[in-house]
Amino acid sequence: MKFLKLFNEHTEQFMDNQDQLEAIKELGEARFAYLSDDYNFVFRAVLSKPDSILIALYINEFTEERVRPNFNWFDVKDYFIPFMQNLLSAGFEINYVPKGKNERGISFNYSSDHTKGILVEDILEDKVEDQTINAIFVYVKSAYFIP
Repeated sequence: MKFLKLFNEHTEQFMDNQDQLEAIKELGEARFAYLSDDYNFVFRAVLSKPDSILIALYINEFTEERVRPNFNWFDVKDYFIPFMQNLLSAGFEINYVPKGKNERGISFNYSSDHTKGILVEDILEDKVEDQTINAIFVYVKSAYFIP
């Protein structure tokens, strides 16, 4: 019942940023359970000072070259698009405010030094053309300052 209740709550109803983080973790763990169990994907959500929650999706293994293996957008989009819809309908917002050199928002990582920003509209409308990616990162606004 707690999971179902989240879809009708707004972020202002959370007691603090830890409550927000737990709600995002529950949404992600439920949505990405299949990818985690069958394909060794990891869904992480952590507080990112001073004003965000960082979400990451990647494969939890390394190649012989000590880099994470790539995956295809088409293999995860049927899980990621509904996750983003649920996240936004629960009242969360994407944080596009830059922090230093980090542009934030939503980004696809292609290698340790190449990242591309992706618009939430392109994800929701299934207009993403990228195929092989290494990780997906999403910065969500926290309604509370993170000390």
